[in-house]
Amino acid sequence: MTNISSILKDKKTLLNYLIICYAFALPLGKALTVLFGILLIILWLIEGDYKEKARLLKESNFIKYLAALISLSAIAVFWSPDLDFWLEFMRKYWHFLIIPAIYTSIRPEYTKTVLSAFLFGMLISEIVSFGIFFEIWAYGRATPDNPTPFMNHIDYSIFLALTALILLNRVFFEKNTLLKVMYGIYFITVTTNLFIIAGRTGQVAFVVGLIVIGLLNIKNRFKAIALMSLLGAIILFSAYSFSNTFETRANQAANEIHQMVHSNDFSGSLGQRISLWVMGTHVFLENPLYGTGMGRETSGVMKYIEKYNFSTYAHVKEGEYIDYHNTFVQYAVQLGLPGLFLFIMILLSLIRLKFSSQMYFNINIVFVLVYALLSMGSFSFHLMNSMTLFALLSTLLASISRHETLCQEKQNGTRPIAKERHPLTH
Repeated sequence: MTNISSILKDKKTLLNYLIICYAFALPLGKALTVLFGILLIILWLIEGDYKEKARLLKESNFIKYLAALISLSAIAVFWSPDLDFWLEFMRKYWHFLIIPAIYTSIRPEYTKTVLSAFLFGMLISEIVSFGIFFEIWAYGRATPDNPTPFMNHIDYSIFLALTALILLNRVFFEKNTLLKVMYGIYFITVTTNLFIIAGRTGQVAFVVGLIVIGLLNIKNRFKAIALMSLLGAIILFSAYSFSNTFETRANQAANEIHQMVHSNDFSGSLGQRISLWVMGTHVFLENPLYGTGMGRETSGVMKYIEKYNFSTYAHVKEGEYIDYHNTFVQYAVQLGLPGLFLFIMILLSLIRLKFSSQMYFNINIVFVLVYALLSMGSFSFHLMNSMTLFALLSTLLASISRHETLCQEKQNGTRPIAKERHPLTH
């Protein structure tokens, strides 16, 4: 009781426990994520110490670019056609309020626990998914052909891809043999889960991430590409041979590409996305300085529907909202060059983070890569699961970078150069 009482009195410690709970809840549904997110933000505001928090936030380029993007979106009310729609659009950004809360409050000794809590939440999600796949139980709208229990298949595939790549990094760097074996087994089950669902975005991101991890961890570049390409090929061949869902989706993608190239038919799932990107790019080029605002994303789009024979979108009306299924295109259309620039700079500022630990350096590179690929296939900054995933992992990695920088500067007065090599690199 004394320990519990002391934790409740120590707001900073309680905040860190809430961050751990938030990370654990993230893969397990929206209700728990929202609950812990609200509690985290409220306690952070009550805690006070605003001057120190403001100082820390001003030092982060990542947070400054994100704040600038949200501020530009707020200013866009002046050229957005519908105030109610703009308000609903802006409301979703509340999920990013946990970013300053985590960045200014997390203690170094809790960072590994937060990441482990996320992996544990994914383990529970995975158990539920396999139970649905093997028809042991049912949950929500998930089916044995697409066992995604707590979110849509695109988001779940990204969660699984990132989990698998984080685990693979832990396999490389873990010194304890038992833990290394456990991480390896978990990696295999997560990868299996990834390829029994219908999420092609995560599957592509996973294969690309495999090659990147090889390049980051194996000094011989040719060997790295060869080994990881071979591993990726074995995984893809196994998935195609044993997963009906993956086989169906792979064949569907091949057929859609053939239809686009040979028949100019963009009616398939992939074709529809490509047609949206083409139309959105044209709308952006017509409104490059400040975009169309929120709610008028189809401004001038009708002529491109006719020009490219995108018959799937013949029903689209001039000057209404449309999701271009691409964050880069969406911000370019809505906010013009400034919006596109700021979103790109958010990702680049994360890439530029410094780490003294090679493992976290690798995880950061893989995270930004995977999130960029997700953003090319969806409006990732306006879907709750992808927003909260970004908020947690980006801020956690930025916090780790800040703590490692301070630690190394205290030791020798210099900034870290992000290289703590392990045996595979020699």
